[in-house]
Amino acid sequence: MPGFLETVQETWNKPVNTQDTLLRIHVKLLRTTKALKNLRHQCLSGWRISWAILNITLANMEKAHEVRSLTPDEVEFKSYLKLKALGIAAMQKARARQHSRLTWIHKGDTNTRFFQLHANMRRKKSFISSRIGETFPVISQENKLSLIHNHFSSIMGTPSTRSKAINWNELGYTHHDLEDLDAPFTDQEIEAVIKDMHVEKAPGPDGFIGSFYKRCWTIIKGDMLQAIMSFYNHRTTRRALIIEANIMLLPKTQDARSVSDYRPISLINSFVKIITKILANRLART
Repeated sequence: MPGFLETVQETWNKPVNTQDTLLRIHVKLLRTTKALKNLRHQCLSGWRISWAILNITLANMEKAHEVRSLTPDEVEFKSYLKLKALGIAAMQKARARQHSRLTWIHKGDTNTRFFQLHANMRRKKSFISSRIGETFPVISQENKLSLIHNHFSSIMGTPSTRSKAINWNELGYTHHDLEDLDAPFTDQEIEAVIKDMHVEKAPGPDGFIGSFYKRCWTIIKGDMLQAIMSFYNHRTTRRALIIEANIMLLPKTQDARSVSDYRPISLINSFVKIITKILANRLART
């Protein structure tokens, strides 16, 4: 999108009046989200009208070319219109690809109608219009939330005091040295995680995906490294800002009719994903 990196850099470099690095990251991400939404609105708000005007103008120029030769200015203008049309088509294909979640197909292989149909089908499939309660269908949003909350709360159960313990020595448990898990995070570890992040995985509450960190790493690197090290050193009182998560329900069957036909997944903030991935990589090496 034109102006993307410029918008991120201008917004990110605005000062934040706080010494808490996690709060600073939180504020900068919020500002960047708002700025990018405004940029998207400016670039894409009238794309349907622009697309229609471009197609009509190009069609008229093709008709004119059938009866006469186009002037050099007309040829140049026609080439300009084609480039604009290709740019709008590419943006819509990218949006449809992300909405459809078909991340295994490259953008060059996409078909706009195919992706639009798949994205709409996915949205319709994920929407819980009504679910069967104990005695009657549940339709209102409040009742659906209450039914879903009660169902999964009952599955989780309640904590109880454990009266027995496991003797790991009798089970032949082998002690593993996990001291490396407590070692300070290194710049190399963090950058390796950023490099391996999936570019289009579903975002959490902050709305950022891997492609943002990959493209903007040179801009946000300093603040990100400071925030991650503050998290490691417990030099923050704002951990609650980053541990939020969106709980989503995905249907386990094609024709889900009850709450038990859904499974919950947790979409966490991208900042937490980076930290958990660092720890997972360390654990895999032990």
